Amino acid sequence: MWDGDLTGEVVDGRYALGALYGSGGMAEVYRAFDTRLDRKVAIKFFQGEASGEDRIRLDREAQVLGEMNCPGLVEVYGTGVFRGRPYFVMQAVEGGTLRRRMRGAMAPEVVATVGAQIAGVLAHVHAQDVVHRDVKPSNILLDTEGRRAYLADFGLALQGQVTRVTRSGILVGTAGYLAPEQVRGGDVLPAADVYALGLVLLECLTGRPEYPGGDTEAALSRLHREPRIPANLPEPWTAVLAGMTASDPTKRPTAAKCRRMLEEAARASVGLLPLVELAVVDRAEVAVERKKGKNRAVLAGAAVAAGALALLGAVTLGDAFAPGSGSGEHAGQTTTTTATEPVAGQAPMSGVVDPNSPVTDTVRDGAPAQARPAGSTEEDGTVGGVTPGAGTDVPADGVDDGDTTTATTTKARKEPVDPGTKTPPNPPVVTPTPVIPTTGPPAREGAVTGRG
Repeated sequence: MWDGDLTGEVVDGRYALGALYGSGGMAEVYRAFDTRLDRKVAIKFFQGEASGEDRIRLDREAQVLGEMNCPGLVEVYGTGVFRGRPYFVMQAVEGGTLRRRMRGAMAPEVVATVGAQIAGVLAHVHAQDVVHRDVKPSNILLDTEGRRAYLADFGLALQGQVTRVTRSGILVGTAGYLAPEQVRGGDVLPAADVYALGLVLLECLTGRPEYPGGDTEAALSRLHREPRIPANLPEPWTAVLAGMTASDPTKRPTAAKCRRMLEEAARASVGLLPLVELAVVDRAEVAVERKKGKNRAVLAGAAVAAGALALLGAVTLGDAFAPGSGSGEHAGQTTTTTATEPVAGQAPMSGVVDPNSPVTDTVRDGAPAQARPAGSTEEDGTVGGVTPGAGTDVPADGVDDGDTTTATTTKARKEPVDPGTKTPPNPPVVTPTPVIPTTGPPAREGAVTGRG
């Protein structure tokens, strides 16, 4: 750090200026101490006299940042003009910019971690209808430990409801990190920030800007050549970099998705050294692989759905053929039953009985014995395979009057057949009664009984 022209000055009667954090073509950033609130701050002074547009831009930036609250945003405390130069007061971040840390290729794990944090910040501001429009290494600040990255300089940020304040014909942004749609003069949407962050990450990985040269050359280069993706990186890197730097903004992932993908890339890059030799991935092959991955996902989903349907069908068929499932016959067969006369005070009921289960009869005290209709047998106690009242001890109408007593037995009972019932179709088998001889002395041969 070094002293600047304003070192030692007191701004607005409260900010004591110290050494310079850094300077560029548009602004200088000083260390400062807020004597009123007793805290360290940073003050950014813009070059040149403050125009009306400058004041509008500064006020807009302070308003935008004041309405958002995110750990990765550099907070702006206020704005003003000092000796004709516009400035704003902001949170002090001691670690410096990513540009100053970038002295060559950086370790992939570090790059992925920084990228995931900045993508998280962009996801937050995009949800607030804000587009940064100037994501670049000098606008990314790091703390002293390098564990937290901050996104600064929202001076060019756009709110969807605010009209852009620019001079006609002036391209707003930094040429080396513009998205193709910005170069063409199209609408600037959140996808432009995703593209710019992708170029920043490529520069961190390779140690050189993807589109070097002057502003015009750098801006137009991306219209003729897509960014080159390093091949000697873990697979998650290829997917995220190719997606973020796609020429078509509609094919780029959202900032929130970029954060998840970069976190995965960080886990896959643990212990990797910075790149030394650069091999380039064929982007056409990457697009084909992404399409195949989507097709595989669709086929896998269809296979899972088919398996679920097959399992459901097997369970349904198994229930249909299981004993006690309510049907003892196979599908497609016709079952004929003979209705019985209902027991007094009870509605007729029917049900199919499992031949392996015990026969259950329900007898109601005070009710006449039920006659066995045609087709019944004493052995199975069923009528055409149907047991009246089987499996229940309450009236079939579902109403228990409290005066009826029921008893359930689990054996076949023999009941007298009502003479009024019809003769079964099959004639009963008649067993002849044996003749039992009378006791006493045997009759003599030739003897005649009776009196002669």
